[in-house]
Amino acid sequence: VSTIGVGLDYNEDLMTALASTSGGNAYFASSSRELPVIFAEEVGEAMTLTARDVLIRIKCPGGVRPVSVIGREGEISGQTMTVGIGKLYGKNEKYALFEVDVPAGEGGKRIEVAEIDVEYTDPYSNETRKDRQSVSIAYDGDEKVVDEEENIEVVKQALLTRASEARREAVALADQGDHVAAAAVMKKSALELEKGGMRCDNDVELLEEAKECGEISTDIEDNTGFTRYMRKRVVNDAYTQSTQQGYVSDEDENNREKDN
Repeated sequence: VSTIGVGLDYNEDLMTALASTSGGNAYFASSSRELPVIFAEEVGEAMTLTARDVLIRIKCPGGVRPVSVIGREGEISGQTMTVGIGKLYGKNEKYALFEVDVPAGEGGKRIEVAEIDVEYTDPYSNETRKDRQSVSIAYDGDEKVVDEEENIEVVKQALLTRASEARREAVALADQGDHVAAAAVMKKSALELEKGGMRCDNDVELLEEAKECGEISTDIEDNTGFTRYMRKRVVNDAYTQSTQQGYVSDEDENNREKDN
């Protein structure tokens, strides 16, 4: 079930919760003019369904500690972490981010950190398919070598997903009446994204996200909390980033100006 909130008179928490429970998309349409594009996106996805009930499970060996699933709802049980990402469509790339704590090691040593199982249902044959791979890491005493081997794309997506978590935290704090802490959370996120953007070869997307988080922080300070428009925008953006939703509606400055 995908949900569409039009204008400012709807409950964004309910709409995103409905979408999340069913594995659907959540849209914030600032005006009805966006509806044709959203419906076209939904029909297009339905026609390119490639997998459903996608489940990713990683099992860590002894010595490697599972820490968290970043951005998505997941389960940690002993040495195993599991997350479902619902359906997969032909033109979308989706991922799950897992954080683990690895033991110290000497240069030249290599260890396995996880065994990964991916399970999904073929939408045409209804057969369950499985795939398994393992992930290992190598240790090196030269910090420069470690930095050069860093997977920039993983770092980038982790930073963006952390930013979506910061949005949720800021909304929760503002709802509790602590707009100062909410603004501080977004400001901290902006600084982390800016630093990460420079670390990732001045990545444009990260730097733009840093700018937006800074603007949200200022908006919270100026309005002593979230306006209706900004709260809906922030809640929706947090959902679309963490689920890698394909289409995100454009911002309508007219609605933003009217929301006082």
